[in-house]
Amino acid sequence: MTERVRESERVTERVRESDRVTERVRESDRVTERVRESERVTERVRESDRVTDWERDREGDRGLETVRG
Repeated sequence: MTERVRESERVTERVRESDRVTERVRESDRVTERVRESERVTERVRESDRVTDWERDREGDRGLETVRG
């Protein structure tokens, strides 16, 4: 093989490795986005739980007013 052919093969291999790294980064980005979405859902659930707790507390206070009244 000539030196040019060997150098071309080395460059080709570096490009392939770069492509593999790029794909790993893209997969990492996809995972990161799934984690962020999961965190957003978790926060919505927590907020819903806070509202539910507040409503239960409010209903409990109404029950006490009825008993007292």
